[in-house]
Amino acid sequence: MINRIKIFTLMFAGITLLFVSNVGAQYAVKLADSEFELYNYSKAIDVYKKAYKQKQTLHTAQQLAKSYAVIRDYEQAEEWYAKALTLPNSSSENLLGYAKALQSNGKFAEAKTKFEAYFAADKNASAVQRELYLASCDFAIKAMANPKNVTVENHAHLNSENSDWGPFDYKDGVSFTSDRSAKVHVNNETARSFLKFDRRLELPSEDYNGWTGTKYLRWFFKDGQDDLKLFPVKTNTNYHVGSASFTANADQVYFTLTRIPETITKVKNEPSTIHVETYFAVRDKDGNWSEPVSFPLNNVNEYCIADPFISPDGNTLYFSSDMPGGKGGNDIYLVKKNADGTWGIPQNQTAINTIGNERSPALDANGKLFFASDGRVGLGGLDIYFLETSGDIVNLGFPVNSPRDDFAFFLNANGNIKYLSSDRSGGAGSDDIYFVEDKKQILPVKEDLVAKPAPDRVKVERPKDQFIIKNIYYDFNKFNIRPDAAIELDKIVTILEDYPELNIELGSHTDSRANDAYNLWLSNQRAKAAVEYLIEKGIAKNRLTWKGYGETQLLNRCANDVNCPAEDHQVNRRTEFKVIR
Repeated sequence: MINRIKIFTLMFAGITLLFVSNVGAQYAVKLADSEFELYNYSKAIDVYKKAYKQKQTLHTAQQLAKSYAVIRDYEQAEEWYAKALTLPNSSSENLLGYAKALQSNGKFAEAKTKFEAYFAADKNASAVQRELYLASCDFAIKAMANPKNVTVENHAHLNSENSDWGPFDYKDGVSFTSDRSAKVHVNNETARSFLKFDRRLELPSEDYNGWTGTKYLRWFFKDGQDDLKLFPVKTNTNYHVGSASFTANADQVYFTLTRIPETITKVKNEPSTIHVETYFAVRDKDGNWSEPVSFPLNNVNEYCIADPFISPDGNTLYFSSDMPGGKGGNDIYLVKKNADGTWGIPQNQTAINTIGNERSPALDANGKLFFASDGRVGLGGLDIYFLETSGDIVNLGFPVNSPRDDFAFFLNANGNIKYLSSDRSGGAGSDDIYFVEDKKQILPVKEDLVAKPAPDRVKVERPKDQFIIKNIYYDFNKFNIRPDAAIELDKIVTILEDYPELNIELGSHTDSRANDAYNLWLSNQRAKAAVEYLIEKGIAKNRLTWKGYGETQLLNRCANDVNCPAEDHQVNRRTEFKVIR
């Protein structure tokens, strides 16, 4: 979701400018500047690059750097800011942009040096900003060196090469937002709807988003292995739709969209801005959704109402907005429903809001507030935090958070993050959906012996000695030894060193996804990887036997063609150990 709030902002003007490939550099820059002002960054980049080839100017280099930063191509942003800084009369703002790009690319030590150089060069720079940027670099270095006991796995079957975000469990599937180009149908209609516009204005293209050059965001639903579908609410817009939240009984849904209003605020010689709004729909007893209703606080020409989170009972709505009177860019508010069904006055959540942007509010079952923010000390971009009952605000650390934007998450019944959205490096597209797994839930660290061992551990008893050997687990479609698995394997090394008469049998398994032959191969690779780890630690090979079982010994119901959540599949991706005396 490019720039999070602004992705939903549509800008348009009364003049259309066409680029001709062989025009002069000066005119090309004018054209590019016009596209830049209209938020058409994908077009602006193409034209600026042509202009830079003809004439290498500071203005063109820094505009390219800004454009790439806005569309979150931080590698290119870093490169162009570096070029801009080599050109005469480059400003301290380019130094700041360069430092931010380095931070987004995970180069924290170098970023801190550039931040320090920026604040030394610009004596009018904010002291609050200085503290935030420098402390964040230090925090990130420490956080990445001390990761939390959590795995973050790319949700491959949901993601595309485009932007995919905002996951939310609904019935037996997942609702999410994407700007992919998939052709989907609902009720025999295509994804397009039709509106009549005031043609006295030059309206944004209905076919692609000028900010990114991709399609507009759409609201999708995927049920297990079924085909991708549009969520069955008629949103009546050709522009962005997304970021949905359901009540506990799933009979009400709140979501965001961008539409062209009947009346548009116009400023002479300036583009008009249309802001994102929140709408809601109600499901009847037959399962059909009503026509969307505009949330009363919407003000399409003045500010956004975004990232709605409706409480389970439907009586409290949290949202993010840049309405007047806030503390920063976008603040989180809550508003309560009155007894007569109307909505009250929005309350700014001052305890969590900053001069930056606060996004993605969500409550767990105990009422704990989670949110994303780029205005606090963190790893970079939007980080995910929660508000303690004591009033303390806690960063969830690495790997839940990354140097990029981490936002639009979904909480499970235990109050843990189940899904999150992120544009971190290594994803399938720009924003991707990730499954979050708390290893403390999968691999409990409690070492107390129990009378009947759980399936993931083997109790070994000897005179005067007792110990537990736990299963180790693997990421989807991988056989490398994870850090949590290495901890358990090191314990086995110690046991085998202490008791040289013992031998170990290793049995490795996969989940049911992929075909049987591939899974048998994969399980063998997992067993080999575990054996090789133990041998490298000094355990004799003749004390180890191993076998791969593929998907033939699942521990739960998650067989072929059964729709299971990712955490249930994880239980099956394991290596078990048997002690042979």
